[in-house]
Amino acid sequence: MLTRKIIVLILTLISLNVYSKEISKKTIGTFLNLIYSDYLYLTIKGSDGKAQDYYCNLPICAEWEMNQSGFKEKKVIVTWRFKNMFFKEIKKEQNIRECLDLKLEK
Repeated sequence: MLTRKIIVLILTLISLNVYSKEISKKTIGTFLNLIYSDYLYLTIKGSDGKAQDYYCNLPICAEWEMNQSGFKEKKVIVTWRFKNMFFKEIKKEQNIRECLDLKLEK
């Protein structure tokens, strides 16, 4: 019984993102753009020179979307994680990079 309660607690904590710092990654790159199509996508150029795309939740990226020209070519830090997400348009689940936080590098 105690084991089941511990498992339920762990799953609950994970779903609430309590462990997000442990499972998240950080990438430093250059802000390229935010494009809103079916979802909001953030694109940065990584240190390897390649473009990297992230699914971005509106509350996190709203300020960035409104003032993209002010952030163009600025160094940013993206905190992100891999997440399985179901896309109803293609009726398929995909593993995506989800942006958890976006900040200018100081």
